[in-house]
Amino acid sequence: MHSSAVVDSSLRLIVVEDDELVRRALVDTLERTYGHKVVGQAGNGLEMLEVLERIEADVVIFDIHLPQLNGLDALRKFTERKPIAAVALTGDRDPAQLRRAVHERIQGYLIKPIDPLQLGPVVEVARARFLDILKLTEENDKLQKSLESRKIIERAKGVLMRRNRWTEADAFRRLQRAAMNKRTTMAELARQILDGKDVEL
Repeated sequence: MHSSAVVDSSLRLIVVEDDELVRRALVDTLERTYGHKVVGQAGNGLEMLEVLERIEADVVIFDIHLPQLNGLDALRKFTERKPIAAVALTGDRDPAQLRRAVHERIQGYLIKPIDPLQLGPVVEVARARFLDILKLTEENDKLQKSLESRKIIERAKGVLMRRNRWTEADAFRRLQRAAMNKRTTMAELARQILDGKDVEL
């Protein structure tokens, strides 16, 4: 059985499961049924970290309760440096454990025994959610930078108005023109003015 919906959106996956038979079944389902490529495998938390560091992947599918290092702890250690879409697997039906999993930077989870029909969709939804989060984070960063830039420009305009007795419009136009001439941003030029550098306007 092949899923035609996924063939043209093949993902690179890492599968982490300490039970070898379960791991093989997961790999087989992901590759044969859903057309994804499993590029890395691990059987414990330390191996999970090592494989994540070494291999570039789109999604990591991992058991929470791993030997040597808990799966959630391994994921946290890795994502402190680099984010990745993650799907957690657990036989634990404890709501507190599941709540913790949801807060630990995962985008999906499955309760064991894993239903092969759910595995593919959960992996794809996790990847889509992850990309949405990345996009929102990027937009927030841009907005933050934009607000910071605006504040810096406003302060620099104030300095120029006091120093040269210019109107606000004059100070803005001079900054804008100088930034274009110097092929830099107004925010960068404003920073230089606030740092006390001699900037020709």
